[in-house]
Amino acid sequence: MPTQIEFDSPRVVEMARDAILAEAGAEALGAHLGKRQVGDDNFELVFATRLAGYRGWCWSVLMSAPSGQTTPTISDVALIPGEGAVLAPAWQPWATRVQPGDHGVSELLPDSEQDMRLTPGYTDESSVEDWQNESKLLWWQLGLGRQHLLSTEGRNQIMHRWYSSPRGPNIEDEIDPAFSCQTCAFYLPLSGQMGTVFGACANYFAHDEGKVVSFDHGCNAHSELPRTNAAAVAAAPYLDEFGFDLLGSAEGQVQTQVTDQDTEEGYPEPPESASFDEPWSDEEKPGENHDPRESSDDRNFGV
Repeated sequence: MPTQIEFDSPRVVEMARDAILAEAGAEALGAHLGKRQVGDDNFELVFATRLAGYRGWCWSVLMSAPSGQTTPTISDVALIPGEGAVLAPAWQPWATRVQPGDHGVSELLPDSEQDMRLTPGYTDESSVEDWQNESKLLWWQLGLGRQHLLSTEGRNQIMHRWYSSPRGPNIEDEIDPAFSCQTCAFYLPLSGQMGTVFGACANYFAHDEGKVVSFDHGCNAHSELPRTNAAAVAAAPYLDEFGFDLLGSAEGQVQTQVTDQDTEEGYPEPPESASFDEPWSDEEKPGENHDPRESSDDRNFGV
């Protein structure tokens, strides 16, 4: 038989409030938000929280009152997430939690037994007596002697990731296809099947030096790209410091204005106009290599 206690009565709400006060103090308790039934004899009273860092969370007070009981019993007091609460991401096993860039040099990676990128290698060395002989070196180059090798799936993942990276084919960059990496002297192809598509850049001045690039990648540090002698090309100056302009009216005359107040204060009254049409004399005429910065012209233009 369901309980007859009114869980939203002031008496029951005050009991739940006292339980939260005993748990976290008055500074953490907010307003009463409501109730919800949990089974036949259990109810949950919900209160807002004012704890810093718990936005969207609320206090939950679980109360129980079996049939025939007149006073409810407090079963639990806890913080529960509400709408808009900040939650931690779902837990993931360590093997699937590691992302590119998370692994440090001194850290251990998860067990590789379940790694689909690997396949068991061939490690039978009974026919090989010396690690230094040519047979052993050949075995190692073929992938023999190692515990695991790249599987077909692992190799496809690597090729897809590298080819779709910025060091894959140049799609957006304006690079001439004739100067792709496959025709560059600094392109070192990888060994095996990967060498048909990828190689390492060995150009010290290239942006991708020391990195794996695709054969159809390219840059302007290509070994066969025509070079220009930058020292022989003189750039135009940003500022013209050699020429000058004469400002005047349409008739080639400078207009000067002086107010009556300036004249009354003792300023000399200027001439009505000054002309620049007077030709150079033979002594004053500059030569072909004349530099205006070295000019010592003291002619008085009446300005």
